[in-house]
Amino acid sequence: MSNSWKEHIDVADLWIAYDNDDISLNELVDEFCSVLRTTKLYKSNAAFVDVVEKLAAESVQELGTFESDAFDSYLDEIYDIADVDRSLFINTHVQVSKNGSS
Repeated sequence: MSNSWKEHIDVADLWIAYDNDDISLNELVDEFCSVLRTTKLYKSNAAFVDVVEKLAAESVQELGTFESDAFDSYLDEIYDIADVDRSLFINTHVQVSKNGSS
């Protein structure tokens, strides 16, 4: 079995914007779900669709009060499904080169 991932997405910029208070948690969730909806995994895995859509709906229902703990719980589920057969690599971290630049 190959070590490579079938698909990659990079959402590090969203995490940076959230960490810098440039976007709210609800905005992060909205943008993150939008990116997830473009993936092959979303188009082929009903369980993945279910988790993404539940996350999106809860974020909208709890607008302004959606908690990071709830988001983390959804992230765990998303990562678990994405990790099966190395289906989807989700990068949430800025890549730093050996010389320290990003």
